[in-house]
Formats: sequence, structure tokens, C-alpha cells
Amino acid sequence: MCLPTILPVLCDIFNASLQSGVFPGHWKWALVRPLPKKKPPLDASHLRPISLLSAASKLLESVALKQMKRFINERDILDSHQSGFREYHSTHTALIDLVDGIREAIDVKDVVLMVAIDFSRAFDLVNINLLIDKLKLYGFSDQACLWIGSFLSRRPQTVVGPLGERSSRLCRVQGVPQGSLSGPLLFSIFINDLPLVCRHTKHHLYADDFTITCRGPADRPDLIVKKMNDDLARIARWAEENGLTINTRKTQAIWFGSRRYIRKIHAVAIPPIRLCDETLNPDESIKVLGCVLDETLSWREHTNYTGARCFVALARLRRVGDFLPRGTRLMLVRALVFPHLDYGAGLMAGLSGELLIRLQRCRNAAVRFVTGVRRHEHITPSYVELRILKLGERRSLLVVCLLANILRRGAPAYLAARFTFESGSGDRGSRRSNLDLSIPFARLSCLQSAFFINAANLWNALPHEMRVLYRSAGFGRIMRQYYLRNDVKNSVQLLFCFVLFVILFVLLFDNHCSS
Repeated sequence: MCLPTILPVLCDIFNASLQSGVFPGHWKWALVRPLPKKKPPLDASHLRPISLLSAASKLLESVALKQMKRFINERDILDSHQSGFREYHSTHTALIDLVDGIREAIDVKDVVLMVAIDFSRAFDLVNINLLIDKLKLYGFSDQACLWIGSFLSRRPQTVVGPLGERSSRLCRVQGVPQGSLSGPLLFSIFINDLPLVCRHTKHHLYADDFTITCRGPADRPDLIVKKMNDDLARIARWAEENGLTINTRKTQAIWFGSRRYIRKIHAVAIPPIRLCDETLNPDESIKVLGCVLDETLSWREHTNYTGARCFVALARLRRVGDFLPRGTRLMLVRALVFPHLDYGAGLMAGLSGELLIRLQRCRNAAVRFVTGVRRHEHITPSYVELRILKLGERRSLLVVCLLANILRRGAPAYLAARFTFESGSGDRGSRRSNLDLSIPFARLSCLQSAFFINAANLWNALPHEMRVLYRSAGFGRIMRQYYLRNDVKNSVQLLFCFVLFVILFVLLFDNHCSS
């Protein structure tokens, strides 16, 4: 109702702010609410500060952010392996690139040393003057730098307690504002030159999550550690020069390889991995971007982690399940349980039968919660009734849809570069052969399970009339219908085989009794 009155005023304020290079001071004010990370919180470190900003400030930010993103994308400023807060990039795509690189090393009998570096309060320690200097180096205009400097500097904040009590005002003198729209992008620019110091390692960035890997022959782990230590020393110097602090207690290291070579690594004396005068002891498994990676990529630890999260979510839902209609239960399961099973679908092809069964049981338990089917009753009719895919088909759908997005958009570039059509460009009107993806040779099953091979195999197995639609917006919906039909057909075939087996068993039993 009041939009026609407010909109012209806001437009005038926005234009005046962008033209003068001054961000409105009253819109900088932040209310900080500390939420407990652990219960009960016994220390300030057990609290997570949530910053609440004014809606008007976010509207102005969105206008500036759109221009900054266009400028950065046109000039290709961000590091190619920075996946944080970028369109068509995600933690999933970053993990796929990381894990596929490890699989390639294992396939040629190499081992990989990985270090996941943790920065303490990275967003809060950004030096504003240094950030402005970097923006100028990347070609930002003086006017844009003036506005960004005004946006970042002298931001007042007040802490709000659980009963509404407020602290005195305090102005921040460094860092990008938490809860802002442009803060993550500005931090990505600030840390963008960090990978340039790495000479021997490959890197992966997701905002402030920085992971480096170094591969080499299994009989020379000392050489791998030497190269890793050299790059870690350079990273430590960069952090010191840029005012960031590396948390060595949370920084983790791990070796990857086949079972044979991992045993060999553990059996020999290896020089210590050093960072900031501290020794990093390699772990058997580490958590990276929400996924638990173990030394041989067996996914056993991640399966345990996923199963635990699913059953914790289901236990909470069961407390109120009897009071909810079926539609609401289904909505809650799709929001709170299934995402745990979906995450990492592109990573875990070739999962062992035992682990697949355990994850399928999690999905079955969620379906039973929705339909009320008892534990020992057949679950397949419930899947058909709810039009829900079983775990294998669901993961195939997610992989194919992700691949279609990569082919359609050409992003992320680090994944798009791995896929090529056998001939032609794969356009809508191309011949059948043009829609077949090339599949690289893989010596071991570990590499055969890589995303760029598994996805290409699933893609080539699709009917041609499906693949020609990959550029259309409704491709995901079409593929879901395709996998639902296949799932129902497979279920009917299994049921038919089971009935046939029972009939044959009864006939043989009768013949045995009569004889």
C-alpha cells in the first residue's frame, strides 16, 4: 500500500549514496544476538553471533552487489577454484573437484597429502584499507572503492540479550559485516590472491575454507611432505602479511591412497608436517565442507555420519508425528531428512552394497514415518504411492541433473572442462553421436566411480530423446518422471520374480512330500 510513496524516496537515497560514495550511517547499525552453539554455553566461544541489519541497507546493498558481480564476472577476477558464494558453484561441486582429483591420483598408484587450513574469525579480521587497495588493483573505480570503504568502516553494533537487554554501542574498525549481502563477495576478493603463493600444491577454496593437496609416488612420501611444508610456510607468511590468523588446532591433514599404499605410508618414518611452528598429525578421516573423507575413500565414516543425522531428525519428528497430517509429515521429511541423503550424491558412486543398504534403510524409515507402514511390512508400495524414488534412482537423478546444468551453463569451469561430446557441440539439432559424452579410461574401480565418469555413463545410458532436452528448463522434471517409471517397472519385475520363486518353491515342496 505504501510502496508508491516509499519507492521514490528510496531511489533518491540510493542514487545519492552511490554518487557521493557515502553509505547512510543509520543503516550501518547492527543488532547482534548471540545464539548458543553448545548447550549450556559456558564460554563466549560457545556462542554464535547473529547480526541483524536493516532491510533498507540490504536493498541498497543488493543494487551495489549486482554491479560488483557483473564487473567481477566480466573480468574473470575470482580464482577459478573459488566456489564460495558464486552462481552455479556450491560445496558439492567443490567436493566433486577435490575427490575426483584424489581418485585420479589413486588410479596411477600415487598418494595424496591434503591439508584443510582453518582461519580464525577470518571475516572479522579483514583489514579494510588492505581490501580497498586490492579492489583498486582489480580495477574497481575510485568512486566504487570510496562507497565500499564507507560501507565497511565505523559500523556500530549492539548486543541484544535473551530478555531484550542491550549493551552499549561499539563501532567495528575491521572486518566485513556479518549478515550483509556483499560481505562474502568482498571477503572472496580479499582472499583471492592467497592461491598465488602455492607453488607445489593444488588448491580448493570455499569462502575461508582453504584446502591444498599434493600428490606423488607412494615410495617418496618425504618429498610430498617437503613440498607441502614449503607451501604451508608461504601460506603462513601470506596470512601474517594480510592480518589473518591460522588456527593450527583446527587445521587437519590426511593421506589418501589405496589400502596397500596407505599401510605403506603408516609403516615408514615420514618428516613432520609443519605449519606456524606446529606439527600437524595426519588423521584417518576429516570433515570437509560437510562431508567426511577417509584415507581410502570408502565412505564408511560419512555413511555413519549421514545415518546418525537422519535418525536424529526422525526421532525429533516422531515426537509430533501423530499430531500431523500425512502431507505435513511428507513435507517435513523432504526438508529435514532427505537432504542428508542427497548431499554428496556426485561423490559416492560405487558405494559398497553394505553401505547402500544402510542408507536405504534411513530412507525407508523416513517413508514409514510418513505413511505409518510398520517395520516388517513391505515398503515398495509406499514409494509408489508417494511418488518417491529409492536411493539409487534418486542419486542417479541428482547426478544427471547436475551434469545437465554443467553442460548447459559451462559452469563451474573446473567441472565443465572434464566433459566433452564425442563429436560436435551437443546442440539440440545435432546427430545422435554428438550427444554421447567421451568416457576416459579408468584402471581401477576407484576412478570408475569418479563423477566425470559415472555421470557420463549415466548420461550415455539415457534415451536420445531425453538427452536432446537437456537445455530446456523442465529437464529435471522430465528426468524425475523417467526415473519414477523405471523405478515402478523394476519394482514390478522384482515382485513378479518373487511370486514366481514362491510358486516354484511350493511346487517343489509338494512334489517332495508326495514322493
